[in-house]
Amino acid sequence: MKEETVAKASEIINKQMQVAQEIAGLLGETTAETKSALLELMWVLKGKEDK
Repeated sequence: MKEETVAKASEIINKQMQVAQEIAGLLGETTAETKSALLELMWVLKGKEDK
């Protein structure tokens, strides 16, 4: 019973780590996309101010 409990806890920890890594990857990706889009928008708006 004790070994099964330890094995299950290890399995849960590994799954949680996998999910956390996937979430972190998605957050990084969407943050980069947002930054790129906002910088482009700022560039467009800045260009309109200069005209």
